[in-house]
Amino acid sequence: MVVGDYLYIISRNGLLDKINTRTFTIEDTVDLAAEGETMTTDGQYIYVGAWSDPVKILRISVSPFAYIDSFTFGPVGSYAAGMHIAGTTLYIGTYDSPGRVVRVNLAKFTNAGITVFNAGEDAAEEMDDDGTYLYVPLQNSSQIGRIALSTNRLESVISLPAGVEEPQEVIVQGRYVYIATRAGSADVGLARVPTDNFTDGAIKTITFPSDEDVSAALATDGTYIYVFGDNRLVGLLGDDDTEDNANTTRWLAQTFTTTASYTLNGVKLYAFEVDPLGDVTVSIKAVDGDGKPTGPDLTSATVDASNWGARPTWRSVALPDLVLAAATQYAVVIKASEPDLGWRFDLDNGYAGGRRWTSTDSGITWGGRPVADFLFQTNHDPKTITRVSISPFAYVDSYKLPGSASHGGPEVLKLGDDGFLYACDYTRAYKLDPRLMER
Repeated sequence: MVVGDYLYIISRNGLLDKINTRTFTIEDTVDLAAEGETMTTDGQYIYVGAWSDPVKILRISVSPFAYIDSFTFGPVGSYAAGMHIAGTTLYIGTYDSPGRVVRVNLAKFTNAGITVFNAGEDAAEEMDDDGTYLYVPLQNSSQIGRIALSTNRLESVISLPAGVEEPQEVIVQGRYVYIATRAGSADVGLARVPTDNFTDGAIKTITFPSDEDVSAALATDGTYIYVFGDNRLVGLLGDDDTEDNANTTRWLAQTFTTTASYTLNGVKLYAFEVDPLGDVTVSIKAVDGDGKPTGPDLTSATVDASNWGARPTWRSVALPDLVLAAATQYAVVIKASEPDLGWRFDLDNGYAGGRRWTSTDSGITWGGRPVADFLFQTNHDPKTITRVSISPFAYVDSYKLPGSASHGGPEVLKLGDDGFLYACDYTRAYKLDPRLMER
């Protein structure tokens, strides 16, 4: 988030960093004492949504840069996914079933009510408004909801076209709402819906090049929409049906097949803590003739998972670089300290390039599970900033961020008052001049 000459970034270790955009150095830090997930500002305060159940909102003053207080919802509303301010109301999208948008009266910093969606298992992600309506991406059901700001009532919900999945963020520009998506089978990176004909208007989509199809954050200068996204990943983003648990002796694995040679430097697991957890070890192994994990670790990393939380979500684990051969099968293997780590899987056998495996003797023997696959992704190519023209609505070009591949998913993309784009992932911030993309 950019406010004046400063960029504010939530780090994964519970800190809020204040970065001077002129010198591009960290000038100050506030300890949130909580894992922040999303934030917004009214110019006087920065509001941070904590990754907690129930939803907790922290208030930090802009000047002086300091923690002020916090407010906790209850008993409904869990895990802040997105935040947006319209007038004197703060809207917080949550990871709930059904999806909820909770409201905070900023004048009193108190509970102002809840809007509930009928769709089940929805994550209400980053939102935007056009002065009349608030547009809410419902990630898990691939829908967009519209809430009337005058009444805070849910007016309508539309579904994205078949094959366009998991809307991440919306931004309103002119008479359209633009939607960053997780692509899906249609390889769509950006969708557009008319605000003046929301329920019946034609939904236009743009297909990005095949290695640039996972969108996560948006910004606009009125001429272009800028899309911050990961490149295509090998993996399964399918239905979140149920889970299997890993511990010190019960190991879990998912095999996968490469489509080309590339350097793997991390994985993402759709996982959670069954109980307060310690370390999780993730490794890549070769497979034997039967497709089972075998041999020593080809690469591995152990991470502290004590703050992963009880809500399933994508968790990134960086790995030392490993060059994978083309058209070759490998295995992602996880083990965890006691108590268990839960790894969610899809019962529809949605991934054709491998299968789910379990071991109850610390990897000595393995049993295959042919009718279900764990939800996973492999990280490799650098992230991109993709540029899309507003009129005509068309893909223009893209820029690959240097040295970005192993630093987690794209989180934030903002256009500062100085004309520069600021992009943030889990561990890095980037400052880009959009004018240089025209060369």
